[in-house]
Amino acid sequence: MKPHEQDGGQTLYVQNTQQLQRTHLELIAALRRIDMVCRELSITYWVDSGTLLGSVRHSGFIPWDDDVDLCMLREDQERFVMCAPPLLGERYTVQTSRDDASIPAAQTKIYINGTHTRDTHPDGPTPRHDELFVDIFIMDRVSRFATVRRLDRILAWFVIQRPFAKSMAASSMSMSLKVRLGLRVLVHSPHWVIALFRQWIDWRSTRRDGALLGLDLAGLYGGFIYRHETIFPLGEGCFADLKVPIPCNTHAYLTSEFDSNYMDLPPLDERRSKHFCDISFDET
Repeated sequence: MKPHEQDGGQTLYVQNTQQLQRTHLELIAALRRIDMVCRELSITYWVDSGTLLGSVRHSGFIPWDDDVDLCMLREDQERFVMCAPPLLGERYTVQTSRDDASIPAAQTKIYINGTHTRDTHPDGPTPRHDELFVDIFIMDRVSRFATVRRLDRILAWFVIQRPFAKSMAASSMSMSLKVRLGLRVLVHSPHWVIALFRQWIDWRSTRRDGALLGLDLAGLYGGFIYRHETIFPLGEGCFADLKVPIPCNTHAYLTSEFDSNYMDLPPLDERRSKHFCDISFDET
């Protein structure tokens, strides 16, 4: 990261300014293309996480952000993965955890070909791609009952961690004794058991009415649970020069994901990229 001087002598920690400006242009172009394809395929999506916060707080990117976050219901995500790649064109590559084990099961990534990044956190699973990306998070129907959601999260943890269990169990990274023991159990768990866990979770999600929604398997990620009426019917927000779909109750959505002070800027030393410490571009 390089500190970039702002008005009043304050220092804002971001990537090289030219890199970030080019990054935002590439991501806006990707979002415009994805929006066009989703409209053509009648696929519903909305902006999520830091992109939603950027839309509400900055009418565009959080100034130091370097990716785009979208969200889809599972049935829309599955149709997108199946139908969108040829429509997106050669500039973009769509990948899921089925293609690359380093991608979390709750996500689909759309990589921007011709870009190259260096990760801020190089100790995690090594991805097959180093390009800039747009994240699509998958929203599933979850149980109305907290106890059932807790059980589903345990089963989902086994499903999601299975590809990494052996390397993580042997690593020196800091983790609780409970997690380390769980990983060792997982290493010796037959694949058919894990497959049954996944089938059970998927089957249960089809039996729910959708009154509560969570990110991927049983709302595993952060335990974020949203009421259907917090998201739908979708509204419209501004993101740079685009009109983008947003949850109808952005305040409740952002409060769940961040906190009630989401409109306040973070301290200066926290205004930095969460993904990449260097970005480069192929010149054509």
